[in-house]
Amino acid sequence: MARRFIRRRYLVAIAVGTLVALATNVLLLFGEWMTVAPIGTDLLLMVAQTVWLLVMLSSLVLIPVPLLFHLASTRVFHRELKAWLIGCGMIILTTLVMFSVVNPRSMGVKMRMSKLQVIAQRSAPLIDAIERYEEAKGALPENLRQLIPDYLSAIPETGMGASPLFKYNDFSAPSRASQRTSHGGNSWILHVNVPDGLSQDDAFLYYPNQRYEVAGPGLYLGEVEGWAYQELEEDL
Repeated sequence: MARRFIRRRYLVAIAVGTLVALATNVLLLFGEWMTVAPIGTDLLLMVAQTVWLLVMLSSLVLIPVPLLFHLASTRVFHRELKAWLIGCGMIILTTLVMFSVVNPRSMGVKMRMSKLQVIAQRSAPLIDAIERYEEAKGALPENLRQLIPDYLSAIPETGMGASPLFKYNDFSAPSRASQRTSHGGNSWILHVNVPDGLSQDDAFLYYPNQRYEVAGPGLYLGEVEGWAYQELEEDL
């Protein structure tokens, strides 16, 4: 009877540890999805990343606790500590297995790339309006509002709740030559901030000359319908 009770305790520890790890990682995936959802926000991703870090750090820190008390503990107390050790170990093990099979970061990038394709399609009228304005006026618009009403009836939005607006940079002035050079020689660009939780926002960039191999500082993640997705190390 006693052995059955002890065995049940260990099974409960395994189940609890596994469920905690699964719930934490699922929350992380949901937070990644919410950053690009139409009604999304990056707040949930920040919360999910914080919870994930706390759970992982707590598990790593608390795993040695049973070992510290092992010599001084009674047999009953030792069993309690062993169950705690098993639970913490299962959190780490389940998380490692999930990251080897379904990496939340990798899945997050895939979800973002799918949404970024929609954003690129939404930008087509805006890009066309800027090009027609420049052709007609011989100069770039100072801001996107100057495109209304002659070239656009309204500025399109990205459709991403956490970052709904297209941002426009005019590098045509001589004083902005260094920025023009660092952005592939483009006199103007469009970009959308892509929230990344506790890390600095990523950027979705549009270069008219499509020279993304010389995009600004940061890790280049790929192209989507003439736009480039990039992890930034500094603000644009």
